[in-house]
Amino acid sequence: MNILETKKEITARYPAGYIFMLTGLSGIGFFCLFICSLLAPPEQKTEIIRLIFGISVILLILSIGFKRYKIILNSDGVMEVPVLGKKKQIRFEEIESASLRRSKAISISGRKCKIYIDPAVTGYEQIFSVLSDKGFI
Repeated sequence: MNILETKKEITARYPAGYIFMLTGLSGIGFFCLFICSLLAPPEQKTEIIRLIFGISVILLILSIGFKRYKIILNSDGVMEVPVLGKKKQIRFEEIESASLRRSKAISISGRKCKIYIDPAVTGYEQIFSVLSDKGFI
């Protein structure tokens, strides 16, 4: 019995722990920014504040992006909603190649785009088994 027959679609996302960690690190960064602004020597305050603020903003953007990132596998094909950018969709009949990379990420190439599925996402094993059952990997 095929996994897609029992479940209409498989949605893979980064684990909540990743998002919680990045959000927590952003909060810690903003807290450090506040402490450094109070305790740092005047000649170093500006550099320290810029560095911590920059790191905090990057982590905050990544945490928002990881919430957005998902891979949806349904009976038609594979769709990726990336951290940044437009959605990509490859129908099963459009798949030219699918392979495993060194990092165990699945790389799916279509006529117009490529989709990479990170092994850290929650539905990775299900997607891998469906693609291997269909003979792509």
